[in-house]
Amino acid sequence: MALLNELFYNFKDIVMGPNLDDRRLTARARCSIALSCQTPDGAIVCILKDLSVTGARILTDQNCRKGLPILLVAPKGSGEQAKAVKGQVAWSRLTRDGYLIGVQFGATQNSWVRNVLRELGLTSAVPTQQRKFVRVPGDIVIEICAPGFTKNANLRDLSIGGALIEGEDNFLTDLPLRLTFPAFSRVPKLEISGRVRSCKKRTEGSRYQTSIKFETLSPDQRKRLIKHLSQLMKHSLKT
Repeated sequence: MALLNELFYNFKDIVMGPNLDDRRLTARARCSIALSCQTPDGAIVCILKDLSVTGARILTDQNCRKGLPILLVAPKGSGEQAKAVKGQVAWSRLTRDGYLIGVQFGATQNSWVRNVLRELGLTSAVPTQQRKFVRVPGDIVIEICAPGFTKNANLRDLSIGGALIEGEDNFLTDLPLRLTFPAFSRVPKLEISGRVRSCKKRTEGSRYQTSIKFETLSPDQRKRLIKHLSQLMKHSLKT
């Protein structure tokens, strides 16, 4: 899902509220997604810090009183049909980064919440989070450059933190690679450096799937990557 100003990667955690009365048995996925909310006091811009089927924590520079009705607007890239989720403020506390606010809502059967949790690897069958960054399915050809050669590979999924590619090559762990994503839908070409985290042969055939972790992104690279994620998400929602 391209949703995203900031996205998710590699931890397993069940996040509880700050007070005993606010603690939940529902598994939560930690994340960092730019989000907007609507309240009777007006719109606020925030960062979604964690999410479950019944609640969330958001970080914002505005305080919200307990019991305040709130609408969590679907992140960008979720599709035009993605409806805002209704909830109310359960608690609020001041942190060094701003106000951390707990939001409670009913079970969300058909909303963007389910889609985000699924992309994070958090489902009823998997009670703890497997990914920190949302991974967006991709089916495009990208260019892979390693010391001594340049080849094409198929992109399988993409996130702010890395990518999964498929091709004929068995790459060594920690091998440096440069990935070039082609321009499409008015999104400019993007080059990102990373390193191989793992490379595994598929059970069928002779192709390999390689997981790549990106190196630190420049502000311009991050901006372009978010645009690519947004386009991939829009495409995946149509198919």
